Amino acid sequence: AGADRVLIISTGDLDLKTGRRLRQHETAVAAAKAAGVSHLLYTSMPNPEPGSPVLFAGDHYGTEQAIKASGIPYTIFRNGWYQENL
Repeated sequence: AGADRVLIISTGDLDLKTGRRLRQHETAVAAAKAAGVSHLLYTSMPNPEPGSPVLFAGDHYGTEQAIKASGIPYTIFRNGWYQENL
């Protein structure tokens, strides 16, 4: 009973001042761990390293770090931008 694999899709919350988006992602990772999920998948972005000129890269970087720290096997998709984002 429950999920074996979980796909976390980045929220559209871009309130960079409060860090709400990263907290939402971290909460999803923690919930997956608590539920005993065996594999996490996450939609990130290309090169979300510190110092990126992309304002929300820090949210993706922080989420990737939380996933890695969870100990759950994972797959991170570093999708390019979609036409609708331009």
